[in-house]
Amino acid sequence: MRNQLLTNGIDAIMVFCNNNRTPETAMKYQEACNAIKRIYSKHIMKHYDKDLTEKTLLATKDRLSSCSSAIYTADRYFFRTLCMMRDYFNGRPFKDKYPLVSRYKHELEPFFEEWANGFKASLHNKALTIPVLYSITRDFFYYLQLLEMKDFKCLSQDSIYAFLQYEYSDHKGCMGNVMYVTRLLCEYLRYRGYNNIPLELLPFTLPPSRKKVLPAFNSSDMGRILNEPNRDVTSGKRDYAILILASVKPPKKSHK
Repeated sequence: MRNQLLTNGIDAIMVFCNNNRTPETAMKYQEACNAIKRIYSKHIMKHYDKDLTEKTLLATKDRLSSCSSAIYTADRYFFRTLCMMRDYFNGRPFKDKYPLVSRYKHELEPFFEEWANGFKASLHNKALTIPVLYSITRDFFYYLQLLEMKDFKCLSQDSIYAFLQYEYSDHKGCMGNVMYVTRLLCEYLRYRGYNNIPLELLPFTLPPSRKKVLPAFNSSDMGRILNEPNRDVTSGKRDYAILILASVKPPKKSHK
């Protein structure tokens, strides 16, 4: 990605748009490309710069998010063009759509994206379950991306356990799902020839299930509650009976 001329990306975008979009829409993308060139010219840059592109993308997303009427304005085409620019210089194909909000929190490099999609294709779970599993899968490969681990022969039980600890902060209540996906990933990687992947994971203590425990009422509070229903009317007598039943501790069952 280093020392690649910005014009290479712009040319590729316009070829794609001219072949896949109407002339009117292609003109919108051409205007967005011209705006990008002006930004780069202002910074005296001729080569693609990741930091400048990301900074411009974030600023554009903020403008679009603050004004719903901007969906089909120049900013929307500008945002899409920046996303296409990023994909081109990262070796990814152009997409048909570039939503403002991605359902996935991490951007994967092409190598890890390919592995994540390959694993997704191998799943035989219910259709509604796969997106949940795929989201955790992306977290797994993003963690390996952070470690710059492009040779899975280096993947050990310790690094897998470190991933579980990394994931715990965002999945305290559903670590069972994370453990399940991690086991499937280990099986998948072994199937793909990485026999160094452990068959069994280190024990990982799951958090207890969350149970909401309401505070108990003391005798004084309970007396005030029981005095609330108007027992001169039928509905009040009903409410009083319900409260009495709720306030009395059930007798212990005798075991013969």
